[in-house]
Amino acid sequence: MQFTGFVKRLIAFLIDGFILTLPSIFLGGPAGGGFGFVIGIVYYPIFESSVLNATPGKALLGMAVLTEAGNRLSFKAALVRYI
Repeated sequence: MQFTGFVKRLIAFLIDGFILTLPSIFLGGPAGGGFGFVIGIVYYPIFESSVLNATPGKALLGMAVLTEAGNRLSFKAALVRYI
């Protein structure tokens, strides 16, 4: 198993941040910060426990979030990891 470096992780984080900002802007307006957190609680665990094993930003860069044994995360494990 190979770990991903800082720059690649940062780029994936920025892509996911952009994706998460769009619904916050349209649904929450300027006070959408708390709403963005709620979307994040759903976004990260669902994608990281899916067959992609990654959020869209991570998947675009060829990254995957796996357990130490190299298996897919469960939704519960992904949720705990996010929180």
